[in-house]
Amino acid sequence: MLEGKARELIEAPELPDGLPDWLRLYDRFATEFPGMSAHVGGLADDESPVAGTCGPMKESFARLWDRAQREGRARRDVTATQALALISSLPKDPATGRTAKPYLDVALEGLRVLTDDQ
Repeated sequence: MLEGKARELIEAPELPDGLPDWLRLYDRFATEFPGMSAHVGGLADDESPVAGTCGPMKESFARLWDRAQREGRARRDVTATQALALISSLPKDPATGRTAKPYLDVALEGLRVLTDDQ
């Protein structure tokens, strides 16, 4: 699902909210499947079993991240893997297991490109 959504956004004519929407979906999956967040380090290690399983999703997201950077919608000093690691590592609400508020919104704001007038 994540890989397909990334490909859909890469091929879309416009990408206004595509990147934050995808990262919210990624966060939702990471909280629904708790082991996913626990193994985020494996995303950066090409030899890790998690990297092999997540390879297609990671590659699709890297292309989406690259497009967002080219269009000025994502910071150029953060890699796709760093963005995934950041989202995966956000604090969770112990009662729900979901990302605690307002961490996801703050992280998404920090990942986008800030213009001089902001």
